[in-house]
Amino acid sequence: MDTAAVNRLGLAPLQPELDRIAVLKSPAELPALLAHLHAIGVNAFFGMGSNQDFTDSSSVISFYGAGGLGLPERDYYTRTDAKSVEQRQQYVAHVHKMFMLAGETEAQAAKDAETVLALETRLARPR
Repeated sequence: MDTAAVNRLGLAPLQPELDRIAVLKSPAELPALLAHLHAIGVNAFFGMGSNQDFTDSSSVISFYGAGGLGLPERDYYTRTDAKSVEQRQQYVAHVHKMFMLAGETEAQAAKDAETVLALETRLARPR
């Protein structure tokens, strides 16, 4: 991997996709964005692929998997013990740092990191 080129280019190669996300005005626009992201190989919110059918090995069927969570499993978002609270704080700090490295201001990175945790927590909660 040419890390020098990656570092030199920064977010420029991703900017068109980030711009698509930034202009969303309502949840009704999300399906079109997700369709586009999946068409270019981004497994946003879920992944889809093919695999052998577990009950009929002569068939190949489609498989879907949930996505969208940055922590290893949903319980990381729902547990209330002190260690879990600390892990979520560390996760928010990590996401904050990623936003800062992407060029966001301190305030915007802090806000966006909290938004990421809130969204992922909603996805992780049982319905």
